[in-house]
Amino acid sequence: MIYKTRDEIIEAYLTWLESQTKPVTGSEPEASHFRYLLGVYHQAVCDPPEGIIGVGAITYAEQKLVEAQQ
Repeated sequence: MIYKTRDEIIEAYLTWLESQTKPVTGSEPEASHFRYLLGVYHQAVCDPPEGIIGVGAITYAEQKLVEAQQ
């Protein structure tokens, strides 16, 4: 599945957490993947190219998020 928004990543992460039968340590590959994707989104939304602001920054971050998963 390709996550297209920050909310989709968070929802998938919470669903994954609920499905775990053992305590989560954060070193699991799935946890690392979700952290990576959130980092990609965060970096893109906080540091978009010059001239991209507001909703454009969110759109840019969502585009970078999809690219990171392809």
